[in-house]
Amino acid sequence: MYKLLLVSNRQEVQDAFASFEHWEALGFRPPRTTDSCDNAVACLNMHHADAVAVALPEAERIRLMKALEEWPYLPVMQASEDPAIITRNLQETEQVLSRIHVDYSNDRYDIREQMLMARHAYFRRFLAGYSDDEQAFRRKLKLLRSHMDPDKQCVLMHLQLDEMNDYMEVQWHYGVERLEVAIRNILRAEKHGVRMLLSMDGSKDAYLIACPMLGSEKMTPEELLAIAEEHVDNGIEHLREYLGLKIQKDRVVLLPCLYDLPEEAKKMRSGIA
Repeated sequence: MYKLLLVSNRQEVQDAFASFEHWEALGFRPPRTTDSCDNAVACLNMHHADAVAVALPEAERIRLMKALEEWPYLPVMQASEDPAIITRNLQETEQVLSRIHVDYSNDRYDIREQMLMARHAYFRRFLAGYSDDEQAFRRKLKLLRSHMDPDKQCVLMHLQLDEMNDYMEVQWHYGVERLEVAIRNILRAEKHGVRMLLSMDGSKDAYLIACPMLGSEKMTPEELLAIAEEHVDNGIEHLREYLGLKIQKDRVVLLPCLYDLPEEAKKMRSGIA
């Protein structure tokens, strides 16, 4: 059973969580409850929690999210007084927890790495078109502890790996999954307040997302594009020099927000200009 910490100063929320009856069926124990950022931090320092549910005034919520940077692997869900919303949010949280706590018995377990892999898996599905509605998308970003700002412009870049089949046969013998990890480790980054995330689609295509992070300084579209393109150009050169892999930068598009990614990726896959 997963352990949840509720952080809310709203009595109606505390009462709704106290009277909720389906904890065990949803994979959770009844939660510990605190009413402020400071008390939540004190509780986390004393007691284990697998996830945090939050309903606080905006200023206090921002303080808490800043404090939770010390626990970057804890999914954060929105708390509510509505039992139906509580149930939905717990179900989504349990799905994330099941993913990041999956047992790889033969591998060294690293929960931070598992959270990172869960984010990559979600964005891969998101770009492939298995998209949530916008509100669900925003909830998933919080659960996955993404620092990408969903309200700022972002860049989507299509990268072609046209020689992948020959490369896999001649130079790389460790499988597509390990090659994706190697490429992703080189191209993922945080630079100048921008997070770069790579997602591969099969064996010939990859997509790089570049998005300003929460709390980052305002930048112009030109500045964002320049940061993304410089990073990718350097990464492509690094992959060619150290792995012998040739990647071509195909299309670069500036989008109004992250939620527009699936539609643009669909256009890129179909070759629509």
